[in-house]
Amino acid sequence: MELHLIALISQLDGITTVVLFILCALSMIGWALFLYKTVLFFLENRQFVNLKRDLKLVTTDAQLSIFAQNYTSTVAGNFLTKIISYVKIHNDQQNSLYEYNEYVIDQLLAEQESYISFLTMSAAIAPLIGLFGTVWGLVNSFMSIGIQQSAGIATVAPGIAAALITTLAGLCVAIPAVALSSCLYAQVRGIEKKLQNLSEVITMQKYSILKLSHKKEVQCASVHAEGEESQTSMSH
Repeated sequence: MELHLIALISQLDGITTVVLFILCALSMIGWALFLYKTVLFFLENRQFVNLKRDLKLVTTDAQLSIFAQNYTSTVAGNFLTKIISYVKIHNDQQNSLYEYNEYVIDQLLAEQESYISFLTMSAAIAPLIGLFGTVWGLVNSFMSIGIQQSAGIATVAPGIAAALITTLAGLCVAIPAVALSSCLYAQVRGIEKKLQNLSEVITMQKYSILKLSHKKEVQCASVHAEGEESQTSMSH
């Protein structure tokens, strides 16, 4: 079977060979993209776990800012930095913070979905490219039949079989591309849930730090006021 397939491929004309080369290129790029995105998403999921674990140790506003700078190269850290910057400016506007969270999440998800559309495009156009190669091959086959003035099965079958190879190649590219793109989009949806969960954790952590710092300021102010009252009573 392999020898027959190689023999058929060797009989392809220039256009059909180019079509087959394009389909092979789409397949290789698609698999490379899938492996790259899979490794990237795996690392980002680990970063989410580490960030949430380390975030529990933060107790002051200064520590939170330093903590965010250590994670700026990650998706979770990028999200953390933007949310902290917004909360510093809009301390009490929780409704606007919720809208800003959604805006930042949409931005980060758009970045995560980059290049996945290539797989979707490959799944859509690969069968069409393969069909084009098949039609082109069939046209050449029928033209050769007319030239040879013979329509026997031995004359027709090799040309038709060679032409159908591009359709087979197109399906071999499109079917995995659909599965791979669906898998990657599912991982992006998982990152979206992690970002939403992280948003709640960051907001609670930030507001608890703000309340703690405000409480310390009130205590310091009360101690200062008591000190002034004691000094006044002593002077009298």
